[in-house]
Amino acid sequence: MIADAGAQIGAVVAGLGMAVNPQVVIVGGELAETGEVLLGPMREAISRRVLTNQIAPLEVVPAALGSRAEVMGALLLALQTADVPVRVDLEEEKVG
Repeated sequence: MIADAGAQIGAVVAGLGMAVNPQVVIVGGELAETGEVLLGPMREAISRRVLTNQIAPLEVVPAALGSRAEVMGALLLALQTADVPVRVDLEEEKVG
């Protein structure tokens, strides 16, 4: 079922990809947590429908923030609204 959803989403993204020509499609949300079960069929559907750009191919990647995306976005919006300086640390969190 998830693979079928990935194929359907990939077909829609392919149409958008031809119109907008993005370099990267970032997939988030609960379905994205299934990993390659969703992303593999998505990539396949896109590659069947979009002409391959050898210089800058369209990449489909999972969102880096995962389940924290909404909270991090809300927090950043609140901090920007309050004019608080924000330091973004791009290093991976280390669990030890």
